[in-house]
Amino acid sequence: MFNVITYLNWLLICFYGSSVVWALVQPVSVSHEMPGVESKIKVVGFLLLIVIIALNLSSYPWAKVASMVLVISMLGIIRWFSDN
Repeated sequence: MFNVITYLNWLLICFYGSSVVWALVQPVSVSHEMPGVESKIKVVGFLLLIVIIALNLSSYPWAKVASMVLVISMLGIIRWFSDN
């Protein structure tokens, strides 16, 4: 059962990781109302990617489930931001 969760996690991590990499290569717009926030959001997204990968590499079953919950929630947030 946990092998399925692990493989699904890696697939979802690839989708989330590609979104993070895409965000990191985008230029920072300086005409934003709150300067510096965009860079901080990119750093937080990258740190969450590292945490999710570390949880998925863990041998504990609860860590793999927590990783899946985090990945699904991050992809949901990205979807919500892209729609609004």
